[in-house]
Amino acid sequence: MDKSFNSIIQERKSIRNFSERKVSSKLIKEIILSCIKGPSAGGMSSFTVTHFQTKEIKQKLAEASYGQKFLEEAQVVFVFSALPKVCKEVYKERGSLYTIQDATIACTYAMLSAQSKGLSSCWVGAFDGNKVVEATKISKANMPVALLAVGYKGKKKKKEVKEDNLTALQEANLSPGYRKFRRMFKCKCAKCGGKACAVSMYFPKKRFGFIRRYSEIRWGFKCIKCGNTWWHAYDLKTFDMEWSKREKGTKKGGI
Repeated sequence: MDKSFNSIIQERKSIRNFSERKVSSKLIKEIILSCIKGPSAGGMSSFTVTHFQTKEIKQKLAEASYGQKFLEEAQVVFVFSALPKVCKEVYKERGSLYTIQDATIACTYAMLSAQSKGLSSCWVGAFDGNKVVEATKISKANMPVALLAVGYKGKKKKKEVKEDNLTALQEANLSPGYRKFRRMFKCKCAKCGGKACAVSMYFPKKRFGFIRRYSEIRWGFKCIKCGNTWWHAYDLKTFDMEWSKREKGTKKGGI
């Protein structure tokens, strides 16, 4: 049963846990038909939408999406691709933008259409486009723009922490400066022994009459395993000295 547009907007969330309940071919067809109702540059519809339900392809799409396992659990995964060559023939270089917009609008319509039919979805934009093309065997002329995992919402699973360390993707996204700060402090939880991730930093202010000055730096940490939090505080002079030692390579490890 379709819902009102306002309720669709209010209720839509990115869902990453799906039940095993099958999505009917009728609903899949209706979602696809909703995609082509969206506006497109020159009415060209310079995009393609393909859907996949087999376990093998969904596993490959999960791998292509840097290990986003919930793609395997979704009952159907839609792949929205742009067609740069088609759009460039009419709109030249500007066509590269138009075709991406077309595919993005189509994915948005599909997402809202799925929500209106009582389904849940999750938009995925982090993936290796070449691996998606290889996994789905779509034309190499297509440029994958977005994946949409669709299915009925399942019960949220409790995550079992097997490793204390950050995931490979989180680790890859850490800035060089952040890595230095993490190595600089003793990032080990006194409560459970787990490793930690820096979560915040601030300079406490000290007031001397009408004068305020910064005299120390504080770093906040939170244990990935048990959630325990703690602080490391150092006066700025000590911090600068310790930082200089590490810059020169004369000292390693936590303060």
